Amino acid sequence: SDSRDSALNWYTRRLAGAIASQGVEVSVVAPIGDGASPLPWQDGNVAVIPCYRRGSVIAPLNMITGAAKTRAEIIHVQHELFAYGGLATATVLPFCLRHLRRRGLKVLTTIHGVIALDTITPEFIRANRITGPIRGVRYAWRQLIRNVALASDAIHVHERYLRDLLIEQYSIDGHVIRVIPMGIDIKTNAPPRELARAHLGIPPDAEVALFFGYLSTYKGLAELLADIPTTLARRSKLHFLLAGDAPARLRKAIDIVELSRLSRVYGDRVHITGFVPDRTIPQLFAAADVLLLPYTVVMSASGPMALAASHGLPVLLSNKFSGSYPAAPGMFVPERGRIADAVCSFFQDPALQAASREFVRKLSAERAWPEVATAFIDAYENL
Repeated sequence: SDSRDSALNWYTRRLAGAIASQGVEVSVVAPIGDGASPLPWQDGNVAVIPCYRRGSVIAPLNMITGAAKTRAEIIHVQHELFAYGGLATATVLPFCLRHLRRRGLKVLTTIHGVIALDTITPEFIRANRITGPIRGVRYAWRQLIRNVALASDAIHVHERYLRDLLIEQYSIDGHVIRVIPMGIDIKTNAPPRELARAHLGIPPDAEVALFFGYLSTYKGLAELLADIPTTLARRSKLHFLLAGDAPARLRKAIDIVELSRLSRVYGDRVHITGFVPDRTIPQLFAAADVLLLPYTVVMSASGPMALAASHGLPVLLSNKFSGSYPAAPGMFVPERGRIADAVCSFFQDPALQAASREFVRKLSAERAWPEVATAFIDAYENL
């Protein structure tokens, strides 16, 4: 159901399922989805224990209770700074991790939000609805990440450059950091392109650029929205597919008025889906010609990028991804005007399209979920 999809996100479902398929018993301590029951349920061969509410100040304490019910020996935490309720719970979480370790459990923490501290600018603070002076925010961000790292037996990040940031700017011991890439599905259940486009109301001969994921300000959403009218005027067959919802804390920061205007004025060429249930993700990637990621700040591995590789979909990345994917063709500066140029250049240049397809093909061959799951199991065994 949609409520269960909102409780168990794409990455958690894939990671847990891949590890469980290797014979490891896996339980997921998950948030209680909107309108969902707090009773445990099964997601394939993974047990799901919904036990906390997003935004609750006692979410970390509820997680400890849920973890105890699993009788697990190893706790793998998926950490994002705002995932469990904001600043108060971000401060409490390290104490909870230390409590688990005192009980004899091993803790591996995936830190999804590693950011170069100099990219925490006044614009970044305003866009992410953070309060406080810039030096104070940088210090607090650094300390919160450090405290989580120091409270864990080991830290996991998806890319080597994120490891370098933790060492150089957060003073984390490199020996405790494991670099394991985000997994990629080799097979998908995507429908034929014609059916996917028909379902979305997109002509079969259209040029389709997909923006997929949470509608967060650091992903270049404002710059993209500003360039959409110009890009549509330059490419008569171009359609934009904007898929995803805004996190609750950022809904006032997202230009909902502009989104609504674009949908109203260009309703037949700008398709806005809102929240995307897990089961409908393949349809979106089947309908698209290219995934567009105009991020202005990159602080984690990209789930949409992994999904594009799974579906063999070409990608256009901003140059902020150069640390993760230095060989990606067609990188662009995520500024107004530059995004329109990048999209138009892609559809005008068959050689660029072919190079991007080859890039994602190589990526998918190197990062299949079975190999990623084996690497995690090895990390668990060596805690």
